[in-house]
Amino acid sequence: MLHLRLVVPSDLIDVVVEQLAATPGVVHLVRGAGSATQPDGEVVLCDVARESANEVIERLQDHGVHRRGAIVVEAVEMVVSEQPQRRKRVRPVRAVTRSCGSNSRRAPATRPP
Repeated sequence: MLHLRLVVPSDLIDVVVEQLAATPGVVHLVRGAGSATQPDGEVVLCDVARESANEVIERLQDHGVHRRGAIVVEAVEMVVSEQPQRRKRVRPVRAVTRSCGSNSRRAPATRPP
């Protein structure tokens, strides 16, 4: 799993967010309206399955996000969320058991392959 932090120019924000939302393997999509000041634009955060990353980054570059804004990619060691399982190209790797007093529960987790 990779974490993307994007600075997207305001005139591209709608198309970029729509494409990210429609791409299998993209989860935890966050849009911060008017949140970037240098360069001007909006901050978009999302997590991307490694097997979807090339496609996502190429689309962002096709729109010129890297020229007029920024694309920052960080490796994610672990994600504790059921969302990646709901996207087609993200597979759970293992379950993490967390103990809360006398109640234990299992939370699905994913990690980079």
